[in-house]
Amino acid sequence: STQTNYCQALPATAGNIINVNHSQSSQLGSIINSAPQGSIILLDNGTYNIPSLFRITNPYITVRSKSGDRDSVILDGNYNTFTLIQIATVNVTLADLTLKRTREHLIHFLGGGHNALVYNVKLIDPEQHFVKINPSASNEYNDFGTIACSEFQLTTLGRQRIESTNDCYTGGIDAHKSWGWTVRDNTFRDIWCATGANPAEHAIHFWITSRDTLVERNKIYNCARGIGFGLGDGTSLDRNYSDNPFPGPGYVGHIGGIIRNNFIFANITNEFDTGIGFEQAYGAKVYHNTVYSVGGNTNTIDTRYSNSNPVIKNNLVSSAMGKRDNGNPTYAGNIETALAGMFANIASGDLHLVSTATNVIDKGVSLSGEVPYDIDGNLRSSFPDVGADEYSVATYQCNDSIDNDVDGKIDYPNDPGCSSLTDDNETDSVCPGQIHPGDLDCNGVINQTEFDRYL
Repeated sequence: STQTNYCQALPATAGNIINVNHSQSSQLGSIINSAPQGSIILLDNGTYNIPSLFRITNPYITVRSKSGDRDSVILDGNYNTFTLIQIATVNVTLADLTLKRTREHLIHFLGGGHNALVYNVKLIDPEQHFVKINPSASNEYNDFGTIACSEFQLTTLGRQRIESTNDCYTGGIDAHKSWGWTVRDNTFRDIWCATGANPAEHAIHFWITSRDTLVERNKIYNCARGIGFGLGDGTSLDRNYSDNPFPGPGYVGHIGGIIRNNFIFANITNEFDTGIGFEQAYGAKVYHNTVYSVGGNTNTIDTRYSNSNPVIKNNLVSSAMGKRDNGNPTYAGNIETALAGMFANIASGDLHLVSTATNVIDKGVSLSGEVPYDIDGNLRSSFPDVGADEYSVATYQCNDSIDNDVDGKIDYPNDPGCSSLTDDNETDSVCPGQIHPGDLDCNGVINQTEFDRYL
């Protein structure tokens, strides 16, 4: 079997095209704010230093890079603006961009932001949340959005700033009273704070009576908390739904939803708090996730409070799952004794299975087709493997016994182009901008050859 590409480039869009280059940075807010309904704002490559936030209020607006290369179009708030982009209307698309350095959020939904798409966006170092989803004061909600194929990263410098200014009030996606969102195929890195500060919030968090969230195929590395439905207790619902999906009595922070095929890896000892957490989360399904923590806290999957009744099946975790305060999980097919040797490369957080993980392979219970594919899009067998990965005979370049890049070295760990057994590109990486004699190589050494490579 082969991996499925769930993150193909978005197709070109037709309509009212507005071209912008980085010399117009100071005007970008007014350009977007005044763009008529249905406009596509295409940004040329470059760094856009953004002096103040811009708010999208006209519907069907798209903001994306012209090149499709998110690393080449950077919107930088330089910690001068509280937010980069506010969304208060329907059918907004943000794609193929990098957003970085704000005093609060990078993207903030203010209410009315239905059917949004955030796609192939790199988000770096906000002082608060990377994406914040709030209803308006009059309870205009933000429903049925998608956040996909994006990367969230807190750098060392960003972490130091957060710890010094707000005691680690930060998190990846933080959504209130939101219905029907999909969060898929994203990567979250290093959203944590040092011992002594409060733990960072979740990489993915839907609460305050949110509903029907689908969280799948995400990779969460070294974040204090991975995925959360609900938080804390309450006395009455924060949002009422006309079809009354929660029969009561009491409070719920999240209703329904599916969490499946996610990798969660932590090697930050006591800075790690929880892999997947449920607090007054009613009716969730938790299938085929892999959660592995190296040392420190060991809360892999945690269920808390009496209205939390998740169905937790076929998850592979490194320590016992927990329940507190009358939580009511249902368990089946889980393995709570995952070992480092079961995985392709535990040092890098690669949680794909290896052939010797016989205690895991084919050991899951049947889910009657509810999770037909694994984290890579490979078809699961009728006897599914436990965890996010369905082991199959390798088809990756770094584990196929072929010298794909013709450098005389074959497969991981012998070929320097391979990062793990499941790396599908054996070609050695060239240091960007350092390919000529006299340049510094990847280790800061003067280059004596035409090409420097990662070794």
